[in-house]
Amino acid sequence: MKKESAQNNSGLTSDNQLIEELNTYRIELELQNDELRQAQQDLQTALLKYSSLYDFAPVGFLTISAKGSIIETNLTAAKMLGTVRKHLINQKITAFIVMEDEDKFYLHGKQVLADQNTDRKQHCELRMKTKKGSPFFVSMESIAIREGTDRRLDRFSTVITDITKRRLAEDALRDSEERFRNLAETANDAIIGMDENARVSLWNPAATKIFGFTSEEAIGNDLHALITPKRYRERARSAAKKFFETGTGAFVGRSVEVVGLNKDGTEFPIELSISRMKTGDVWNAAAIVKDIGARKRNEAELAKIDKLKATGILAGGIAHDFNNLLTGILANIGPVKIPLSPDSKDFKRLERAETACRNATDLTQQLLTFSKGGAPVKEIVSLSCILHESVDFCLSGSTAKPQFSISDDLRAINADKAQINHVIQNIIINANQAMPHGGIITISAENIELDDINTLALEAGDYVKVSITDQGTGIPENDLKNIFDPYFSTKEKGHGLGLAVCHSVIQNHRGSIVAESSFEDGSILKIYLPASREQVASGPVIIETLLSDVPGGRILVMDDEDFIRDTLGDLLPEYGFEVEVVVNGDKVIERYKKEKESGHPFNAVVLDLTIPGGIGGEETLKKLLEYDPQVKAIASSGYADGPVMANPGEYGFKGAVSKPYKVSILSNLLRDLLTEDSP
Repeated sequence: MKKESAQNNSGLTSDNQLIEELNTYRIELELQNDELRQAQQDLQTALLKYSSLYDFAPVGFLTISAKGSIIETNLTAAKMLGTVRKHLINQKITAFIVMEDEDKFYLHGKQVLADQNTDRKQHCELRMKTKKGSPFFVSMESIAIREGTDRRLDRFSTVITDITKRRLAEDALRDSEERFRNLAETANDAIIGMDENARVSLWNPAATKIFGFTSEEAIGNDLHALITPKRYRERARSAAKKFFETGTGAFVGRSVEVVGLNKDGTEFPIELSISRMKTGDVWNAAAIVKDIGARKRNEAELAKIDKLKATGILAGGIAHDFNNLLTGILANIGPVKIPLSPDSKDFKRLERAETACRNATDLTQQLLTFSKGGAPVKEIVSLSCILHESVDFCLSGSTAKPQFSISDDLRAINADKAQINHVIQNIIINANQAMPHGGIITISAENIELDDINTLALEAGDYVKVSITDQGTGIPENDLKNIFDPYFSTKEKGHGLGLAVCHSVIQNHRGSIVAESSFEDGSILKIYLPASREQVASGPVIIETLLSDVPGGRILVMDDEDFIRDTLGDLLPEYGFEVEVVVNGDKVIERYKKEKESGHPFNAVVLDLTIPGGIGGEETLKKLLEYDPQVKAIASSGYADGPVMANPGEYGFKGAVSKPYKVSILSNLLRDLLTEDSP
């Protein structure tokens, strides 16, 4: 019994141990299950995180088969392609690639699958499109994936990044650079780039035109050594050094006028404007340079014109008053000479006095040429004929000889023949005086065409260019810029009006005159005049004859100068006229009406055009014509080249007489006028 009981106890002990072991194992299994559940939970959480990262990543993920089908994709890729994920699976990737870029993708896929190194990424950029066909740029990076036991390369993983904004920005930058290059290539101004070492990095064609250096000669070289005069270089280099250190400088962001240097060593004015750019920590500069030499010359020319206008106003007034005085002198000399013998001393003295008056008249005529009353009386004339006539006249008996080079087809000009003749004669006389020992004066003339941009500040069109070249002593540089100024002269007895008058005449003809010279190497005067499309009219030469055996008549004279009224009132009766003189237009109208209504009308009136403080001759005649359309009037003025004097008929006058004049000239004009009504 004891033995059986012991055995029973032993069996019970073994069962208990087994139970304990089973409990322990169960607990361990439960712990392992808890760990497994936690691992599964952690895995699920990780998968969820991965799925979120995968689906909502800022880039698109695609898995593509070797045949180009989409096997897997994330939500971002689906959104980029404008569809949902399920519609992408098994679709051909090429359905979402712009046709023109499909070859890029095929090459890309071939490179990925052919690469044995699966860790190496292949990259390309191409255009994809949404389901609706809207294109966009992507960066595509792909890596091969090995699958199966044989590790075959039958698919690849691709990451696509939308780079449309970047590509558009790059394209815009390229377009901007292209536009800048085109602008730089075609710009009229020099565009010059300079690096941090003050060396040329950009040099456009205009820079070559302005400074003479080609881009090959300029790029990479010290800018200041090329275009800055030697005396300014150290200052310029110091300013450049400061700019590259601080990005500031006196020339930055504004336009300044400085002196530039040409390849041939000549200096000229330029306008410089500098813009700054910063790349990283380095400053760079770009300069726009204008050649303002032509503008400076034009400004000087306009200033000269303004000076001439101001002087002309003064000169015109002086000439007018002077002509009035000369009229009183010249008108009284003629009658005094009549009873004298041509061989007498008194007659010769009076002849000299008349000559002096005529010389004084020439001087006032020059003053009037560039005064307010100096408008040219134009007609179609042959410039070739004027050149030959003027030159032959001036050089007759001179040691200087002319040499003509005139185009056979030289066009005519619409000009005041007398004024142009005066200009040519003045220049030829100056050229002759510059060659006291003789020489050749070359006179050339040709047809030219000027465009809108020319250094003469003339309108575009057809012109005739005249060049007069001498072999004289030349003109010093300091004098050359002043030779057209009124009252400037290098001659001991010169009055400084000759070339000033020439300048004014050419300006009034809408032309230009320029002088070129180097001291002791002769001078060139160049004249540019608008060419005419009309031909010079030919006709018989009309020789005026003075009638002396005709009756006189009643004459009413208006002039504001007492001595002219006294002179004409005293001398015209000696030529057979009955004369009455008045001081202004109101008196003319009053006397003319009164005498006509009384039955003793005036046969003609002589009207001074300029009456200070009163009605002048032009306005007076208008009122007379309203009263009597048959009135006969002669204009008289000290402004010999005024419009009324140039074309009296257009203003109702029957003729005109310029002061100063001889009474005999006025007498003959009146007789011609009154003879028209004689039987």
